[in-house]
Amino acid sequence: MEKQVRGWPVLWSAITALSWGVASAQVAAPSSSTRTVRVPVLSKVATGATFSLEAFIYRPTTGGRHPLVLLSHGSSGGDLKQEAPQTEQAKFFTDRGYVVLVSMRRGRGTSGGVSLESDVKNCNPASWRVGLNAAYEDVTAGLDFAATMSDVDATKVVLAGESRGGFLSVAYAAQGARRSRIIGVINFVGGWVAQAEDKCPVDFNEVAYREYGGLTMIPELWLYGDNDRFYSTRSIRSYPKAYTSRGGRLTFDLIAGVPNNGHWLPGYPDLWSKQVDRYLASRGLPAAAHR
Repeated sequence: MEKQVRGWPVLWSAITALSWGVASAQVAAPSSSTRTVRVPVLSKVATGATFSLEAFIYRPTTGGRHPLVLLSHGSSGGDLKQEAPQTEQAKFFTDRGYVVLVSMRRGRGTSGGVSLESDVKNCNPASWRVGLNAAYEDVTAGLDFAATMSDVDATKVVLAGESRGGFLSVAYAAQGARRSRIIGVINFVGGWVAQAEDKCPVDFNEVAYREYGGLTMIPELWLYGDNDRFYSTRSIRSYPKAYTSRGGRLTFDLIAGVPNNGHWLPGYPDLWSKQVDRYLASRGLPAAAHR
C-alpha cells in the first residue's frame, strides 16, 4: 500500500521523476549545455510579493531564432524541494529546433515564494483557483523572460506539460495574460486534482475543462494513458467531451500499453511521438517526419 500524504500518495511526487526517465526513478541532471537562470516574478496573488523562479533553458544546436516550448511540471506530492528539469522531454523538442524553458513554479525546487498549490484532498472546486492563479503568474513570468532572449521567436509559443502541468497548459491558453502568444498546447495526462483518489462528487478537472473549452481559440493535443491510477478511464473520457461541448477543438488520444500506470505515458515517447509531430506540423511548426 502506498503511503498517503494528506489525501495524496507519495507516488504522485515521483511523476516528474519517472515520466521522462523510464529506466530510473532519478531525474536526469541538466546537461552541460543547459543554462540555469532566475526568472523574476511580481505577484498580485501574493499581494505584491517579489521573488524569482529557478528555470532551465535548453537550446538547439542550430543558430537563429526558434519557436519556444514552455514546459510545466506536475505536482510536488509533498516534496516541494524536488526539482523537475525535464531534461529528456526538453531534448525531444530541441532535437526539432525549439528553445525550451522549464521553470519551477513558486516554492518548488529553489524557486522563491510560497507554493499555493494544495496537495490536500478538497472537494470544493473553488478552493483550487488560488493555486491556479498563482501558477498563471509564474507562466507569464516565464514567457516574458523568454521574450527577451535573442534566439526565441516569441510569436511562436507552445505550452506543454504533464499531469498538473498539462492541465495548467490548457488553463493558461484559455485564461492566461499572454494567451494571445500561444499557438499550440500539448497536454500530457493533465489534471489538477487526482480524481480517482479524491472521489469528489464534482470533478474539478471536468468542470474546469468545460470552462476552458469556451475560451480557447486554438486546437490542442491531449494525450492520456489508459489505466491511469490518478484518473479513471471514465473521467479521462469525460474531459475532452467537456472541453469540446463549449466549442473547444482538440485531438484526443487515450493510449494503451503504458506499463503499470497510464500516468507514466510521457516516459514512453515511442507511444506518442508520431501524434506530437503530426500536431506540431499542423500548427506550422518544426516536426520530425515519420513513415
